Amino acid sequence: LALLADAHLRANQTNEGLSVIAEAEDLIESSGETRWQAETVRLRGALMHRAGADKDDVQTIYQRAIEIGLGQKAHWLQLRAAISLGQLWRDQGQLVKARELLSPLYTSFTEGLDTPDLRKIRTLLSELP
Repeated sequence: LALLADAHLRANQTNEGLSVIAEAEDLIESSGETRWQAETVRLRGALMHRAGADKDDVQTIYQRAIEIGLGQKAHWLQLRAAISLGQLWRDQGQLVKARELLSPLYTSFTEGLDTPDLRKIRTLLSELP
């Protein structure tokens, strides 16, 4: 469901994506399977952002996704949520805040530096002072 929601996000189909995320969240709640919860929360934030939701609400959702990833020791999902929040802050002109969030996360990875997520964070960090 997270992959389907991501496909809807990429296709700019926000309503469909949000519907899929609601289904995923219901499944997480009913099954207790939380392995991908950080990603579904991040995707909800990304879809809401694309739909024009209040930036503070989107920020809160991204921060929740980061906390879930951290709590589950799901470092890649935490990283993806941090990238989304860092991009939001960059777009709002909160460049130092974005760097302070992203830099320690990026430097904590010693492998997989050519993966799409780490390339994305490296590019984002290069845009920040």
